[in-house]
Amino acid sequence: MRVLFFSGSSNGAEASAGGMEVEEEEDGGITKEMVKKIVKVGKALSKGRHSKDKKEEVAVPSKETIQGWSEVSKHQIHSASSKGITCVDVHSKNAQLVLTGGVDKVAKIFDRETGKVRATLKGHTKKINAVAFHGEDERCFTASADKNVRMWTPDAKGSYKTQLLKGHSGEVNDLVVHPCGDFLFTASSDTTWYDVLLNHRHRHHSTLFLQTLSLKAAYSRTC
Repeated sequence: MRVLFFSGSSNGAEASAGGMEVEEEEDGGITKEMVKKIVKVGKALSKGRHSKDKKEEVAVPSKETIQGWSEVSKHQIHSASSKGITCVDVHSKNAQLVLTGGVDKVAKIFDRETGKVRATLKGHTKKINAVAFHGEDERCFTASADKNVRMWTPDAKGSYKTQLLKGHSGEVNDLVVHPCGDFLFTASSDTTWYDVLLNHRHRHHSTLFLQTLSLKAAYSRTC
């Protein structure tokens, strides 16, 4: 399966984040300290967006602009027998690094500058539904139909070690790293959301167990 890159001039649009109510759990769930940090970062990001909006209107590329974009490169990096790239993420601090997940059960870290695959991440037993870079470093995350999430961390030689994040009883459909960098949130067809602390406990265990968020009570339909 191929990854295509397109080039064109346009002003990027920032994604806006809506507010959400979080109920604290007493046992093993989201803590008051976590809520405080999440709210603090949310307010800072919201303030920055509002300030920017007052100065200039963000332009969204028109249909005509997009039609004028041209393909600049094409790369066959996933299995041709299990066709389908299901998800893509670009590193926020190094746009040359692209993370992809496929139907072939593997994720790839592709270097646009060299045109080569930097790492192939194997471990999932079913298709990958979502991928994400941490953003502050080269850690990355993958969510799969095999009900698991994996965290991948490079060692000094550039080889990626994996930690299995268990807890969901259904296909994991999506994941996101919170802008503060400390929390990973996942969503599953089992109708629950989970979180894991990234920079505190569990860092040296090979298997991590996701903590249930009380958001599941307010989010009762399939994600």
